Amino acid sequence: MPDLLDSDDLRLLADIGFIAASHGHMAHAKAIFGAIDAMRPDSEAAAIGLAMVDLSAANPEAALVRLNRAPVTPAVRAFRGLAYLRSGDHASASAILESVLEETPTDAAADIARAAREEARSPVQTGLSELLARRSEAP
Repeated sequence: MPDLLDSDDLRLLADIGFIAASHGHMAHAKAIFGAIDAMRPDSEAAAIGLAMVDLSAANPEAALVRLNRAPVTPAVRAFRGLAYLRSGDHASASAILESVLEETPTDAAADIARAAREEARSPVQTGLSELLARRSEAP
């Protein structure tokens, strides 16, 4: 099954999944990222996308299990930090988020780490919180 779609097709599919998640269509995002995961179990995009679905369902433990099996990339580590934050483990979250910021300060993962770090420091929800709080399936 890994040869069913080429890399460009998988990238497009992942983009569609992230768009679905960002608009609150978590069931659609879950289906898309589940399909990617079935075709490419080592996919960073599938792990992050499914972790976003877990986080939006207030299930950071499931997100951590998923992210701990994923390839170790700055983006996976940033989402792992966010999942630790959401699970209440602020020490682990802080250590991971700070290491992402130190190692890849200009990477997109650093933007996620900064937003998660801000969420930890402030009672005001960040855009990241808003995105992961969207549970609606309405268009």
